[in-house]
Amino acid sequence: ESFPDVSAAGALAYVTDADGWPAVRLRRGTDDWSRRMGRHIANVAQVRLSPDGQRLSVDDTSSAEHSILIYAVAGGTPVRLDRESSDQHGASWSPDGNWLAYRRLMKDRWQLVKAPVGGGAPVILAEMGVGGGGGGATDWSPRGGWIGHTMQDGGVHLVASDRTERRV
Repeated sequence: ESFPDVSAAGALAYVTDADGWPAVRLRRGTDDWSRRMGRHIANVAQVRLSPDGQRLSVDDTSSAEHSILIYAVAGGTPVRLDRESSDQHGASWSPDGNWLAYRRLMKDRWQLVKAPVGGGAPVILAEMGVGGGGGGATDWSPRGGWIGHTMQDGGVHLVASDRTERRV
């Protein structure tokens, strides 16, 4: 098992190959057993549950395109978060569950962005440049005012979620 995440609502999501292939599994506090979410994914880099535990994001690195998929816990077909970029990593949910922050590669340059979960264009929060690193995680502050991420300089960087301020 790897990449565990627990929602405030008490759901647990993780990746396991217990069935012979990697799959995302979900277990809620009232469940006797975990259940598989969606299809087999050959290479999952991260799983993150929405704050209400009703959706989860998965970093799918199974193919040449690395994408973030959104699954409804109730079932159905996953939805790709960002169709503008073919390389996305490190998603994290805003505290209200309406946005995902992540890193993406656009025209050979890395960006920190946030995208509305219900659809719409991603908002660029910071340009990280060439070689700025794509695989690192992002995380929102508890009240949603800041998004933290690491860069190749080894520092932890903070960006205001409204893009007005940056800190190292």
